[in-house]
Amino acid sequence: MLPTAVAACALLAPPPPVPRPPEVTPAHTALVNRGRAEAAAAAPAGRAALLALLDDAEYRAHLRRWAPEYGGVPAAALHAMLAEEFRWAEITHNFEPGADLTVAPPDLDLLTATKYDFMLNQWQLQAAKLRDYVPSLRVMEDAEAKVFGVPPFSDATLRNVSYDEASSRLLYGAINLMKYPIGGSIFGAVGLVFDNEYIHDHVVVAPVDSGDLTLACLPPTPYGHCFNCSAYKANASGTLDAWEHAMVANVWFWNMSNPPLAADGAHVSAASNLAVYTAAMLTEDYRALPDFGANFEQQFLEANVFMNADYKRGVKMMLLDFSALFGTADGRALQAWGVRNDWVVAWGFRWYAPGGGPQLPHRKPDNRRVFDAHVLARTTAGQNATADTRFAAAAGAFESEWAAAAKVAPSDRAARASYFADVFWPQFNGTVLQAQPLTRGACASRSCAALRVVDRACVCRL
Repeated sequence: MLPTAVAACALLAPPPPVPRPPEVTPAHTALVNRGRAEAAAAAPAGRAALLALLDDAEYRAHLRRWAPEYGGVPAAALHAMLAEEFRWAEITHNFEPGADLTVAPPDLDLLTATKYDFMLNQWQLQAAKLRDYVPSLRVMEDAEAKVFGVPPFSDATLRNVSYDEASSRLLYGAINLMKYPIGGSIFGAVGLVFDNEYIHDHVVVAPVDSGDLTLACLPPTPYGHCFNCSAYKANASGTLDAWEHAMVANVWFWNMSNPPLAADGAHVSAASNLAVYTAAMLTEDYRALPDFGANFEQQFLEANVFMNADYKRGVKMMLLDFSALFGTADGRALQAWGVRNDWVVAWGFRWYAPGGGPQLPHRKPDNRRVFDAHVLARTTAGQNATADTRFAAAAGAFESEWAAAAKVAPSDRAARASYFADVFWPQFNGTVLQAQPLTRGACASRSCAALRVVDRACVCRL
């Protein structure tokens, strides 16, 4: 949904207990079955359309620029690789550690996230009186009804929604096909990476951000903006196994009538968008991830989880923004949360300026992710990693950098950016702490969290 802004955490007292709902409700099951049926119906035409794009001459020209090793691969083989990569890709839910409760839609913050043992969705937060009503919740309600067929709340005003009804709503997620270091950073500095095996049968995919789609294209007040609304077909949700039609809709949705220039000087088009996705998805060595020269963070496919996900079993990794959190008290609290849930934790830099603030010069490429040595040494995923003779030196350097970064104020994002790029990253580039997202088939299970770049060793919880 729509990004939130950063503000000081407004909940000063620990949040109250809330009832633990069923992991999957009958309404969840019905909505997922609806999504599967839509996906099955749309799949044949979607697959044909995708294969046609994969054979398109313009697509091939862009692909040879970004990933020349795949430029001559037949369309059917490319499709097979992309299908597998889609199943392995990270699905993240990002939030701000200090949520601004006046903007929409209100989401988790540090206190409401760490207090409970399951992930509350945004409606549960309101129903439990952890958040107040804000008008933009209407957009979320419209999106869930129009895009996913969710039944409306009994309270049409949305001011006093039922906790039981809220517990049959969804958790928003973004598919990190571009392999960004902290996932959907436009939504927050904390990215929770779902366990793909745990959520697989509970995911319904929308071709684009459902909030953008609802505001831009769906009655009663579509504003059009620069989106190609004709790319969206109603009642055509996807799944992690039937996704091609959603991908085709995504690349055409962003095929704008007056497009900006891509990095190679060509106008943005469906073919160029698909070539960028292909190159990002199929690049197996994170160090070789191309510098695409443009920001594709808003162009994600939305993968929503229709369940009340358990933190320990449903999340495998936490991605954190160096700019806002490294070397801070909130960062330490998040490390402790990661240890408590036996997660892998990693750090990247969030170039997106939250709250509409001034953008920093984007110091590409977006392939700089570092394991948190403090957490790795205290979780089951670290058992093999910490036995490596190189780990002790890297862990010592990590703690030293924590102390040094604490002297650079998070409010000075420019200074933080310079420190990350010029000091922190060179310290861990090429070490056992350099991390990368999973790639298709790299590990025995999609429940593994990440790969070590230096040797492609799998980092997995026991």
